[in-house]
Amino acid sequence: MKIMFLFFMFSGLFMAMGQTSRFTVKVLDHETGKPLSGMKVEGNVGTNIKPGMGWGTGKGIYVGGKETDANGCCTFTINGGNGAFGVRVYDQKGYYQRIGGGRYQKASGIFPFRRYQPWNPIIELRMVKKRNPIPMYVMQYRGKIPATEIPVGFDLLNGDWVQPYGKGENSDILFTLHIKKPPNEPANFWFDFELKLSFPNKYDGIQECVQEGINGMGEREFRILNMLTAPKEGYQNPYYKLSPGNNETHDEANTNFFFRVRSQPQADGHFKEGLYGKIYAPMECNSLSEFSFFYYLNPTPGDTNLEFDCKTTLLKNGIAPINQP
Repeated sequence: MKIMFLFFMFSGLFMAMGQTSRFTVKVLDHETGKPLSGMKVEGNVGTNIKPGMGWGTGKGIYVGGKETDANGCCTFTINGGNGAFGVRVYDQKGYYQRIGGGRYQKASGIFPFRRYQPWNPIIELRMVKKRNPIPMYVMQYRGKIPATEIPVGFDLLNGDWVQPYGKGENSDILFTLHIKKPPNEPANFWFDFELKLSFPNKYDGIQECVQEGINGMGEREFRILNMLTAPKEGYQNPYYKLSPGNNETHDEANTNFFFRVRSQPQADGHFKEGLYGKIYAPMECNSLSEFSFFYYLNPTPGDTNLEFDCKTTLLKNGIAPINQP
């Protein structure tokens, strides 16, 4: 029995090593659709072998040192792997990094000439050009909402709750935490709540930007493609966030937000300008003593540009450098 077990174990390992992947990345400019040549690319295939077992690292097999041709293409042929494949195009030539990948459907052929199928799929990556990165108010707040059942203001330019709970002076966002059902015991992490976000000015508000299940696209790639410019319409006031498990429309862990605060009207009452910002998911309220959200705010009234330079935060207690514009 032991001999048979070892036979199947090692034959499975050799089969995985004997399978070949081939895939091609096609790199294009996101706005023009034109191919980008000379872009440095890295390819990889995944592995199932865990560290410490003596057979490998479990961190994948990587091949670098390649560049795209005149058609923006680069092909990888890699032996081994578990059927998952991916590519990375690094930050270069004024473009943001992009990653992509997928998984093969099956492997066919006779060992040791087995090939993953479909053979040589094309991964198309549209690179987003850096346009106008700017300093912004950037902060990842971690703490607690200082009171429940009443609105508590948060000053985004000061990065703190308004008085008497903090040093903030202007209530940009009002958080009202309504507890529907408290934790069963003090140490319980989850509880049933409704968190209301409201705004003091007529044209202030917030709107969702939801990342659906897109194969091969990470959070950073989604945000670069979709969240460098704020929309001018579509803001709602108030907005309600429910406790985990009560939202049946989408996964709140993948819900990002645009917002507008300190809006000013024209003389005739119509909208004039405001400050635009964004919140990266998740916005969490997991216990009575833990609340967090990660926000960016452009300091220039009326400017919808939300492309952070990744190094200059205007908040004394903000965060920088970071790798997400």
